[in-house]
Amino acid sequence: MKISLLSSSILLSVSIAGAQFTYPLQIGDRWQYKETPPPVEPYVYEDRVVSDTLMPNWQTYAKINIAGGDQYYFYRQDGPRIYEYIIYADSAHRNQEIVRFDWSKNGNLNLGIHDTVSIFQITDQDTVVITVLDTGHISIFGTLRPFKTYYWNQRGGALYRVNRIIDSIGTSVYQIEPGYQIYLTGAVLEGVEYGNVVSVGDYKNNLASGYFLLQNFPNPFNPTTTITFHCGRRDHGRLVVYDINGRLVKTLFSGEFDVGYRSVVWDGTTDKAAAAATGVYIYRLEVGTSTRLSRIMMLLH
Repeated sequence: MKISLLSSSILLSVSIAGAQFTYPLQIGDRWQYKETPPPVEPYVYEDRVVSDTLMPNWQTYAKINIAGGDQYYFYRQDGPRIYEYIIYADSAHRNQEIVRFDWSKNGNLNLGIHDTVSIFQITDQDTVVITVLDTGHISIFGTLRPFKTYYWNQRGGALYRVNRIIDSIGTSVYQIEPGYQIYLTGAVLEGVEYGNVVSVGDYKNNLASGYFLLQNFPNPFNPTTTITFHCGRRDHGRLVVYDINGRLVKTLFSGEFDVGYRSVVWDGTTDKAAAAATGVYIYRLEVGTSTRLSRIMMLLH
């Protein structure tokens, strides 16, 4: 599979020998993102470090709110590695700490393209492998900085995710399905502003007027997963699940959407109350006559 990342930044193939990696994780640090290709009604996502949290493994993590909703990442840095504590909503998955990003050396060399960062179990039967997809330097916010791009793959090819991480900046690109990505447009890190940062008031107005669909959690999942979306104004629409052949599997909601956030749980069943098969599904938010937002999720049995 050929994987490409779209970016307006200048990408240079330069080694990262001896680089000291930092991922900003101070309370108040925030990152703003936009989509490509842009939706019918563009809007800004903002991720923000809201607190420090002590987890059951007795490690303290930065709690990062995702896009102003009710989902969070939990990151901590130890030397050149960024660890994530993953919390699942059901007992079939294992709450665990994983190595999310790795800037460390393999012998005398930095981890390079195709090197494995981590391998972890999400269930007894399913394994995720994180590898280095690309590495070098990139120009962002007027400065040339080291970067690494990481590729997540479930063995068997079902799970797809790409993250580009830039030293002292954090995540600059999320790609969770081919042809769709969220890219960094601005950030406030340790009190310093980078790029084009939307003011709090403008951000809230932008958020209030738009529609967006968050990635389901957990993903992959068994037996249930939660889908959260935001509607900027009252309108009629529906939230539906399709299989990869475009056949309707489940209508999760149909009717009038209220303004604000809403979360819906899918229990892995079809409209006929049968259990959906293990596989990849597309869920779509359809509002009015023009708004169509889609994401990919994975059901396991």
